[in-house]
Amino acid sequence: MERKLFCGNTLGKSPCSCYDAGMRMDIDRAVLTIMRHAGSWVVEQDGEHFGRTDNREAAMAFANRRAREIQDGGRACQVRVSGEQGFYPAR
Repeated sequence: MERKLFCGNTLGKSPCSCYDAGMRMDIDRAVLTIMRHAGSWVVEQDGEHFGRTDNREAAMAFANRRAREIQDGGRACQVRVSGEQGFYPAR
């Protein structure tokens, strides 16, 4: 028996082509991470560090400005903060 998925685009009346028989749809998005690096706050995107500053709020402002540029270009974007409470992502 073939499974058919419906999404909000078709109002549940017919299968939608954005799903493929149980596969979930991934969104291509830029991820900007504000993190501590060598005693400063930096913004990281795709392994590249920029916006180095001693002030976390300034790094957040820089990341949000870059995120707005990316979104204005038509790409989804996410800004995250890492290392605020001493927790860092596993490498």
